[in-house]
Amino acid sequence: PDIALKAVKEQWGPELFLAQLCEIEASHRQEIRLKRLLKDSQLPIGKQLSQYDFSEVTGISAVQIKHKASELGWLRQGHN
Repeated sequence: PDIALKAVKEQWGPELFLAQLCEIEASHRQEIRLKRLLKDSQLPIGKQLSQYDFSEVTGISAVQIKHKASELGWLRQGHN
């Protein structure tokens, strides 16, 4: 309803109104999808790489992981 009032007030054309509605819907779906994936992953909430105990793992060090993590800008953005 808020977007409809804004569209009338600002005299948007049907194309702009529909584009705004689609953008809102896409954002909502993405948010729901991310919440579902996070829930399905069963990862602990609030866990960060800096909190991981690397003494429990053999074959890779904290320095190696942190170096790789710094190279993965695409990972922060959520791209494949």
